[in-house]
Amino acid sequence: MGKSGFSALELDDLVEFYADIVYKIAFVRMKNKSDAEDIFQEVFLKLVRNKEKIKNEVHLKAWLIRVTINCCKNQFNLAWRKKRTDLSDYQFEYLLADVQTAKDFRIDNEINDKLMSSISKLTDD
Repeated sequence: MGKSGFSALELDDLVEFYADIVYKIAFVRMKNKSDAEDIFQEVFLKLVRNKEKIKNEVHLKAWLIRVTINCCKNQFNLAWRKKRTDLSDYQFEYLLADVQTAKDFRIDNEINDKLMSSISKLTDD
């Protein structure tokens, strides 16, 4: 690793060596597989573009962790993501909008909790 960066073979080794840590950080922060995979690709693409900046292996690990976290933050700041709202934020208020009285439409707290738990476990797959 030095001023000249690293070769393609070294890059393959680095990706293999650091893949787990980058993916795990991305998955924990993004909470879904497809976003974590996108972050993973973006991080290693940035590594290729900035390989001359890497001073040594300790710096590389810290750099990868920081870039992974920053990429996750950037993903959350995208406009389309800001417009999304979790269903739990509404607590089904929109369902109650057309109901005349609370007696007409009751959701037992236990059922509501189970439903919200099931919804939160859904994946994009």
